[in-house]
Amino acid sequence: MIRPRRLRTSSAFLACMCMLAFAGCAHQPGRPEPAGVNIERRSTPRQPDSTGAVAAPAPSRTVIMTSQTLRGALASIAADTTEARAALSRCSGRKLQPDQDGVWESTTRLLREVHEALAVVDFAHAQSLARQARQLSASLGCR
Repeated sequence: MIRPRRLRTSSAFLACMCMLAFAGCAHQPGRPEPAGVNIERRSTPRQPDSTGAVAAPAPSRTVIMTSQTLRGALASIAADTTEARAALSRCSGRKLQPDQDGVWESTTRLLREVHEALAVVDFAHAQSLARQARQLSASLGCR
């Protein structure tokens, strides 16, 4: 019977010592803070070009599509843009709330970008933009 009591006592003592050791690590007032780099000595980040020059756009990636994939992409683009345009036409002539007005403008911008992507034969990007336009136009709520 003495043995289990001794085990419990030593386990409790060990647990208390671990708690004290870990609790004491959080903050020690006599210890100085680690030295960092003084703000005057830090390197200055590169400033944007003040001449107003626009950086060159990133090169577009080439996507190779099979004729079946291309037909599917064009069908998807046509369906998505048709649905987005239908949602816009349902809202035309109505007084829109400010949030609806923002959605209407963003959807119109996306449809314009779809047209531009199709003009440069970037079907993958056009498909992505058309899907975004359809999803955004669904939130207009004009019936």
